[in-house]
Amino acid sequence: MRIFKLSESKIHKWSGGTTRELLIYPDGSSFSDRDFELRISIATVEEEETTFTPLENIQRTLLVLEGTQKFQHEGAHAASLKKFDQDSFSGDWTTHCRGTSINFNVMTKTKTRAEVVVKCFDENDIFHKEKPNGVCVIFFWKGSAKVGDQQIDSKEAIVLDRPLEISFQQSSEIVIVNYP
Repeated sequence: MRIFKLSESKIHKWSGGTTRELLIYPDGSSFSDRDFELRISIATVEEEETTFTPLENIQRTLLVLEGTQKFQHEGAHAASLKKFDQDSFSGDWTTHCRGTSINFNVMTKTKTRAEVVVKCFDENDIFHKEKPNGVCVIFFWKGSAKVGDQQIDSKEAIVLDRPLEISFQQSSEIVIVNYP
């Protein structure tokens, strides 16, 4: 199990706000080289209206963590999102956005999309997660938990490499990403 802390990731500017890369897979790949299979970041949309950066051959799933977002994907579909709603779309599309938010942003480089699921737990809840077939990332948006002898807090993520049990120490909101 590896732990990633959002506070330790670099902040990058994009046309509508900032983003922090939480994880990129496989290790050693980079967003700028576009040689990744999976990239997870947390983005803030600070401009009331913006057009997303085109990302050719990349599949995207955006999940709103805070705020609201309205997307218009030219020639495709529109979506209105509030907390924990998500929209999947091609980075090839021209995407216009209205509203400010904090987004959980998942990008995949292949035609395979990642599965993104939100779960909420109460204090003292236990969650069992089996060993994944591919890559499994659990991001703690709010709350805290113990995973074995490791303390996991808000804005931290774990990458699973074995089955595990998560013991929640307070009410928590987590995002689970399974790829592929």
